Amino acid sequence: MTQKTISLSTEAYKQLARLKKKDESFSQLILRLTESKSPAKVEAFAGIWKESREWDEIEKEIYKRRLKPVDLDVHLG
Repeated sequence: MTQKTISLSTEAYKQLARLKKKDESFSQLILRLTESKSPAKVEAFAGIWKESREWDEIEKEIYKRRLKPVDLDVHLG
């Protein structure tokens, strides 16, 4: 396999090193980070917030705002 040498700033190297998995080479890391991703399907996100306290707070806020009366003069001005 042919190899190429590239120069990185220290900061770029540190960023890559943080992203690198334990048994992954830097070449594998760069390939993983740059591989073409197909657009995500909605199904991929199903249940993503299921066990999230953050979602609980968001949901409470949504319901609270739905119940709050709206001043139409302000919105329709």
